[in-house]
Amino acid sequence: MGTASKKGRIGEDIAAKFLASHGYEIIERNYRCAYGEIDIIARKENITVVAEVKMRREGSAFPGYAAVGYTKRDKLRKTAALWLSGQSEEHIIRFDVIEIYTDGVQTRINHIENAFY
Repeated sequence: MGTASKKGRIGEDIAAKFLASHGYEIIERNYRCAYGEIDIIARKENITVVAEVKMRREGSAFPGYAAVGYTKRDKLRKTAALWLSGQSEEHIIRFDVIEIYTDGVQTRINHIENAFY
């Protein structure tokens, strides 16, 4: 596992713990298909959240949200549609971005709900 994927896994672990501590049930992590990957699929009340996690160094000039451009959003929509097609119940889907910023000592989390449609 390369440095980028280790960083990604650490960020996803932090995001999953954050979501769980805020009342979300983690349904699935790292769902993969031909279209791409969903970092975290979680549920709270009647909303199913497709969460994209972006970890950055604190003070980064390039925010995590900015890395979720048109192509990535399109892949996430298609991947979520395929995941939904395999579910037996209906889901109301919301796309969130979870930005994680760290300076190596402290961590700050920015959960952007309804980041895109």
